[in-house]
Amino acid sequence: MDLVILPMLQYQKDGRALLGLQRGVSSFVRSFVLETLSVASRVSSSAERVLNTVGEAIVPESLTRHHSSRQPENVIDGISQGVNSVSDGVLNAVRCVVAVPVAEYEDVGSSGAVRSVIRAVPVALISPAIGVARGLSKVLLGARNSLDDGSIRRDEEAKFKNVV
Repeated sequence: MDLVILPMLQYQKDGRALLGLQRGVSSFVRSFVLETLSVASRVSSSAERVLNTVGEAIVPESLTRHHSSRQPENVIDGISQGVNSVSDGVLNAVRCVVAVPVAEYEDVGSSGAVRSVIRAVPVALISPAIGVARGLSKVLLGARNSLDDGSIRRDEEAKFKNVV
């Protein structure tokens, strides 16, 4: 829409259609990038939820700690939250593969340690993937929020729109 309307308005205003075309293209590209980042973030967040569901179906205990749902304010904050999410996923996998079998070995013996290692293999595969999906979502949200200051406010309003 901006590709057509802005050049026409600029031409009607002062006869400089090329300036209007430049503004229209700029507005279109900005809108396109923002929407692409939003959709990619939603896809990544959905992948995280699917992996969490699969992981909880395989291993009944929770695979990840509960994370704050605070949106990153900018791309630096997004990268920081993303790195934390990835490291949490990897550390959870390490805990399941190393720490739990050691505790089982101390409590039950070698048979308990072997069982817990076998149970930990799916967690070792899924937990880092959950962390990467969550991290990617945070980085993409941070990039989007850097480009569009009002997006956090609009997301919060949309979240509580249907709450009575």
